[in-house]
Parts: sequence; structure tokens; C-alpha cells
Amino acid sequence: MFVWGSIMLLINVVLVSTIVMILVRSRRAFKAVISTADISLAQSALVADAFKTGMASLRDAQCASDLRTESLADMSVKIIERQREIEQALARAQDVARHIDAIYSRHPDGVDYSGAQRLLMSGVPSKEVMARLGLNEGEFDLISNISNYRS
Repeated sequence: MFVWGSIMLLINVVLVSTIVMILVRSRRAFKAVISTADISLAQSALVADAFKTGMASLRDAQCASDLRTESLADMSVKIIERQREIEQALARAQDVARHIDAIYSRHPDGVDYSGAQRLLMSGVPSKEVMARLGLNEGEFDLISNISNYRS
């Protein structure tokens, strides 16, 4: 029985020393993993910082883009307002031109000023136009100047 006890003791010593060796090796491996993990954590922190910086610059760019978009929208509204003002001024100018044409083409004595203008445009001499339509020299000069101004 003494032999069996010695064998069991020897087996226990071998088993315990194997366990201790496994623990020592795994501790070294664990330390290597931890040091690698520390490096990975440091790299991850750098990547995270770079990501945060990139996101901040993207947010800044988006804000600048939003400001430009608002500015363009404001300019668009102003352009539309200016276009309406120009169209209104043009309509008023056309109304005035129609009014002037109406005044120009009628005469209390029945003289057709637009006919005088047509005769001038066709190349009829000024004296003949004045004689045909019964215009005095001042009227003829006015018609002639308006014709020249329009063309």
C-alpha cells in the first residue's frame, strides 16, 4: 500500500506541476494579449478621434452648405420680386406708348398722323407730305422726329 501511495503522490505532483506550467504559459499569453489589446485600444482611440474630427468637419460643411442654400433661396426671391417690378414697369411703359400712339394718330381736324409717318417712311418728300395732309411745319417736324426716334 505504501507503493500505491507513492505512485499516487507522484501522479499528483506531476498533475499539479502540469497545471502550474499551463497557468504560467497562459498568463504570459494573456499578458501578450493584454499588451496587444492596449495597443489596439490606443489605435482605436486614435481612429475614434479621427472619426470625431471628420464628423465635426462634415457638420461644419453642412452648416456652410445650409447657409449657402438659404442665401440662394433669398436671392431667388429677390430676383422674382425684381422680375415682377420690371414686368410692371414694362406694362406701364407699354400703356404710355399706347396712349402716345393714340394721341399721335388722332387730330381734331381729322389729320391722320400715322399716314404722315407711312408717307415719310416710303420716301415721299417732306413738302409733299405737308401739302397732302395739310400739316404745318411744326407738326411735320414733330412727326418726323418721332419717326426717327422709333426707328
